[in-house]
Amino acid sequence: MENTFDAKKVTDTIRNNQKKALQPFVYSLDWLTINLKLNQPSNPQLGIEDIYFVTRERGTNVFQNVRDYFNSRDELIFILSYNPYSSIIKEDFAQLQIANKWLYIGNLEKLLSTIFLKSNFEFVNLSRMDICCDFYEFSGINENTGLQWSPEDFIINFASGKVAKTNPSKFTLWGKSGHYLNNYHCLNLGDQQSVFTWKLYNKSKELREKHEKKYIINK
Repeated sequence: MENTFDAKKVTDTIRNNQKKALQPFVYSLDWLTINLKLNQPSNPQLGIEDIYFVTRERGTNVFQNVRDYFNSRDELIFILSYNPYSSIIKEDFAQLQIANKWLYIGNLEKLLSTIFLKSNFEFVNLSRMDICCDFYEFSGINENTGLQWSPEDFIINFASGKVAKTNPSKFTLWGKSGHYLNNYHCLNLGDQQSVFTWKLYNKSKELREKHEKKYIINK
């Protein structure tokens, strides 16, 4: 069967959201999982030179088998999960997740094209795509300081009821209490089972705690 995956169409859509604008923010793709059909369900094949895989001892809650694919520098490139447990799911169904680093550096279009041209994977659709917008302040004005709202200002006003979402939905707040104040660092809007959810969080805090993500800072 002819592989109908159009890497350029997918990556053009992604790149349009990654271009830096004149405003002090930048869009980035932070997660990409693709639904696949394996033409040989029990024997995934990839013929890319200098890429090897390691099979994990355990699968996931959905798939019995998971393979991590690495390049010649032992850097994780992508993860392939296949062979579903449930008979309700087609046996040829699989998922491919691109490692986070390659969403920020390198040529994503070339990587995806190479994977699909050199494998027995058939593109079905996108399973999950996280698009991030990194910024330091909102356009609104903080009444107390006369300055633009920081993300923390927005979360504080949301928590106090001064900011409300137009349509009702679930939300979750994360933070830490101390010295009679609540310090918020994350707000999640929307049900996790919904097609779309929104998350406002302190990216600087995350990067300080996850030192292996220097490629995000460099971007």
